[in-house]
Amino acid sequence: MAGLTMIVTKAGRAALVNARSDGTKAVTVVSVGVTAQVFTPDPNMTTLPGESKRLATISGGATAPDTIHVTVRDDSSDAYDVRGIALYLADGTLFALYGQSAVLVQKSAQAVMLLATDTQFADIDATQLVLGDTDFQLNMATEQTPGVVQLAAVEEVLQGLEGDKAITLTTLIHALLAHPRYASGQIVWTAGRRALPGTLLCDGSAVSRVQFANLFAEIGVTYGVGDGSSTFSLPNLAEDVTVVHAGMPDKVGTFTGGSILSHGHAASVGAVTDHAHVITVEAGGDHGHNANTDAQGNHAHVTWTDAQGSHAHSGNTGGQSVDHSHQFEMRSMALTSGGPSVNVLQTGGIVSAKWSTSGASNDHYHGFVTDWQGIHAHNIGMSDAGNHAHNVFVAMGGNHSHVANSQAAGGHTHPITVNNTGSQYNLAAGVRMLACIAY
Repeated sequence: MAGLTMIVTKAGRAALVNARSDGTKAVTVVSVGVTAQVFTPDPNMTTLPGESKRLATISGGATAPDTIHVTVRDDSSDAYDVRGIALYLADGTLFALYGQSAVLVQKSAQAVMLLATDTQFADIDATQLVLGDTDFQLNMATEQTPGVVQLAAVEEVLQGLEGDKAITLTTLIHALLAHPRYASGQIVWTAGRRALPGTLLCDGSAVSRVQFANLFAEIGVTYGVGDGSSTFSLPNLAEDVTVVHAGMPDKVGTFTGGSILSHGHAASVGAVTDHAHVITVEAGGDHGHNANTDAQGNHAHVTWTDAQGSHAHSGNTGGQSVDHSHQFEMRSMALTSGGPSVNVLQTGGIVSAKWSTSGASNDHYHGFVTDWQGIHAHNIGMSDAGNHAHNVFVAMGGNHSHVANSQAAGGHTHPITVNNTGSQYNLAAGVRMLACIAY
């Protein structure tokens, strides 16, 4: 319990002054008075208000320059409450007193009372106070003074707020195992497949601001507000994204896409003068080129002349000034007498006749006229050729090559485009591991 601050009376202060009045002297506290009455301590008091009993079985001593421990024992059958206490010196002087409205301890008839208190003094040296019997001293142990200790629980050890409690080895081990290994907000890498104890995966999840209060106090909403009230977001280290150093604290939590050393890609084709591009086709050696038509089956080729309308044919022979004869053949004709000599032939019912004229008739012409045949056409027929094909042969050109020229383009350049490649981020090679953040 916290030390009780006692009020030193004027008589008590006077008792501390040495004989030469140039310092203090040791005084002995021989008894403790108790009271159940509620009162307000005053330096002018010489007795304890409502004192119910004075106990001489006391022990204690100084535990600090401003603190003494006092243990009071009562093994009688008396029953009473204690709300105030007073220290009395050997000569009966009321040295100091303390009081409060709540009960300090309650004594029953069957119980042995052991009242242990640590009393603090604001402006006197507690080492000048000597208490009586020390056989049952129950003062709190300190680094300088042996005494009674209270054992701390694991939760108290983790909180680290109790400076006057002891810890056992078992409690220490449990506290060490339960105590965070890392500071809140610290990034820890693991080669395993899950978050380490006391850490969370850096996957951008929203977590409770209450459950992970220490982490929230450290990073706040730097990596996301969560739902804006009860949660906040963890850092999100996306696949293949690395952690980079921030030279300025205000840049913590911001993302950079990375960059590479400044450089350029140059590609060009030098300009040339007006020129042409010669293309040579490789020689094919002696060879021929065959061409065939496909067979068309048994067929004939028919042609005709177009109609000429109603017409007649006329003309004459050239003049002949020398002796000559005329011979012609006529078939199936009637013969008249008195004409030139006629040779008549008959074959298979067809009568033919030939005759000749002789003798010159001076220079003359022979005219003839055919009768008109009306509107007609002249048909020309071709005999069947049978099932056949038509072969086409191309004469061999001998060993040769083919030269092709492209048109001159004049002096010019050729633009070249270099396409983008790579991924979204500038990434280095490495081994993938899990990033965790301590809470």
